[in-house]
Amino acid sequence: MPYEFYKVLHFIGLILTLSGLVGLMSSFLAQPGEISKKLRILWMALHGTGLLIILVSGFGLAARLNYIAQLPDWVKVKVGIWFIIGVIVILIRKARPFIKIWLPLVLALFTFAAYLAVNKVGG
Repeated sequence: MPYEFYKVLHFIGLILTLSGLVGLMSSFLAQPGEISKKLRILWMALHGTGLLIILVSGFGLAARLNYIAQLPDWVKVKVGIWFIIGVIVILIRKARPFIKIWLPLVLALFTFAAYLAVNKVGG
């Protein structure tokens, strides 16, 4: 597949992941009973599907750039960031009193991952 295909797929994964996280966070900020369990499951499914798309398209991009034989450090850091973003769903569910700090943290992680990808720091 062409590089551009993986790049568009990667952005779709980013949108799904962030949408799922923001939806899940907002559902926990709502009054109990206002947001159904089915809607929370939808948000979590969007988050998980987005992460899977990011993983597959990210390694597709790495293959297109001939990084597979020896992954650069910035790719390894991005994989770590996406792992943290995957685990953060558990933290959101378990630590609801701290939910207002999760959104800035998630946005900071997304921003740092984008910075690494654009600048290929630690090449």
